[in-house]
Amino acid sequence: MEVKNNCILCIETATTVGSVAVCGPDQVYSYIESPSEKSHSRNITKMVQDAMALAGCTPMDIEAIAVGGGPGSYTGLRIGVTTAKALCYAWDKPLISVSSLQAMVEQMKLYFPDKHYMPMIDARRMEVYTGLWDSGGTIVYPVQSLILTEQVWGGTDAIFPLLCAGDGSEKWKSLVGEHKNIQWINGIYPSAKFMKEAAWLKWRLEQVENVAYFEPNYVKAFYTTAKKNEDGR
Repeated sequence: MEVKNNCILCIETATTVGSVAVCGPDQVYSYIESPSEKSHSRNITKMVQDAMALAGCTPMDIEAIAVGGGPGSYTGLRIGVTTAKALCYAWDKPLISVSSLQAMVEQMKLYFPDKHYMPMIDARRMEVYTGLWDSGGTIVYPVQSLILTEQVWGGTDAIFPLLCAGDGSEKWKSLVGEHKNIQWINGIYPSAKFMKEAAWLKWRLEQVENVAYFEPNYVKAFYTTAKKNEDGR
C-alpha cells in the first residue's frame, strides 16, 4: 500500500459520534466513526489504528495530532484530549486544537454556501453551545453557552440567510418555528474529517498547544451528579 506522507491525525469526540481521520493538505485519506455515545473510551484507540492502516501511514508520516477542542460533552472531550496527548507523547508530535463548532461550520459551508452559520451542540435542557459565523467563515459572535429563546440573535427578525444545524438546533426550532430567513438542516455534527482545513492552517501558522497544559473548551463548569454516562449527562 502506498504510504501517505505529511498527514495530520484528527480525533473528534465532543458529541455522541466519535470519529478519527487521517488528513493530507488536500484530501482525507481515511475516516472512521462510531455513532454510539458509550463507545468512545472503548473504541478510540482501535479507531486510530484502523484509520492509520486504511491511510497506509505510520507515526513517521504524521506531522501533528489534531483534537476536537470542544465545546461538547465533558467526558467525551476528556477522552479525546487524553488520547491525543498520549499519542503526542508517544510519537513526539505537536498538538493542535480545532473548535468542534468550527468543524461543523466547515461542513455547513461545503454543502450550503453563502449563508450565516449557527451550529448548536446540545448542552441540556434549553441550553446549547453555539456561535455565529458569517458566509466567509469568520466568527461573528463567540462560542458560548446559550439559553435559547425566540429572540436569540434577532430570532425571527434575522435579516440574513441563517443556517442552523446540530443536535441542539431542534430545541430552538421548537421556539422559533419555520421562518423565511432560517433554514434548519439535519445530519450535521462535529466530525474529524471536517477538521482538515483548520488543522492544516494552524499547522502552517505554527499554532500548536502546550501538550502538558492544554485543556478543552468546556465553556461552562462541569457539575458532578450521582451517576453519569459516558456522554457526561
